[in-house]
Amino acid sequence: SSSCGVSAEQRAAFMSRSSSPTRSDLEEYSERLFNVTTYNDDDRIIMILKMFVSLGVIRKLQVPFQKLVQFICTVRGCYSADTPYHNWTHAVDVAQFVFSCVMRGRLRLYLQDVELFALLLAAVCHDIDHRGLNNSFHKKAKTALGILYEERPVMEMHHCALSIRLLGLPENDLLEGIENPAEKSHFFEFFIKIILATDMDKHFAFIKEFEEITSNFDKRNERHRLLLAQIIMKAANMSNTTRPFEVASDMAHSMSDEFFKQGDLERQLGIEVTQSCDKSKASHISDAQLNFYEFFAAPLFTALGNFIPALADNSDQLEKNKKQWE
Repeated sequence: SSSCGVSAEQRAAFMSRSSSPTRSDLEEYSERLFNVTTYNDDDRIIMILKMFVSLGVIRKLQVPFQKLVQFICTVRGCYSADTPYHNWTHAVDVAQFVFSCVMRGRLRLYLQDVELFALLLAAVCHDIDHRGLNNSFHKKAKTALGILYEERPVMEMHHCALSIRLLGLPENDLLEGIENPAEKSHFFEFFIKIILATDMDKHFAFIKEFEEITSNFDKRNERHRLLLAQIIMKAANMSNTTRPFEVASDMAHSMSDEFFKQGDLERQLGIEVTQSCDKSKASHISDAQLNFYEFFAAPLFTALGNFIPALADNSDQLEKNKKQWE
């Protein structure tokens, strides 16, 4: 159901509690050393709504606030509570990191209003209906999604398709205030390609291209703006590496649990067990984390910090965490 178990009274309460964010709210939600687990489910929805209001894009794009509340509640209900890592908690954590980058990195200087809206909404939706099974699993097991998106990144395509379907419902039409068809297309161009950028198969290609344009970044160039938004999204998706170590460690263990659940299912189905999901051969969790920090996360955050120095402190925390894992 579109309400996903949230009553009309609850939605009305969300609207009233989130319509006027305070300076204290902005400071709290922009905090780099953020811990999503200290917020309950309702507070997380309030937080996300206040972020949208704070950006000013709701007013400028004439987004119907009641429908935004409806949509966020619907999206929350489409994340699986049985998925150890890629769940609603992760989605909120990623959205907060994006908001922090927008505020601390002054991304309004680079991105247009509709692009900022697409970026934050993509962060909320980017892992919708993730069931803890990666692209490789779906292709090996020949699941319905694996067959449907055989030549494409399976889960990223699924997250996009489901998000678009939900946005197409009349009660979720967040773009009804945008009369220009070209601007609507522009929103979806960014929204879809931002989510697709979380496909790890093209991780290093994104970093390489971003590094190539940063010396002559042109905010009039749509491709440059899109690439910046994609890099922000990718960094947000790995932002667990830049959280306080206790938070980063808890998230790493949740990710490990998710991998091992997949490995158990692969073994049960008699298909090849993914190396990182095979708990019978797993080394200490710190080994996998150090590899991920050094080869995947560090180059990304270094590239982002070099372009926007205000965000370089993410690399500092990543290095601290890396030493802890060592």
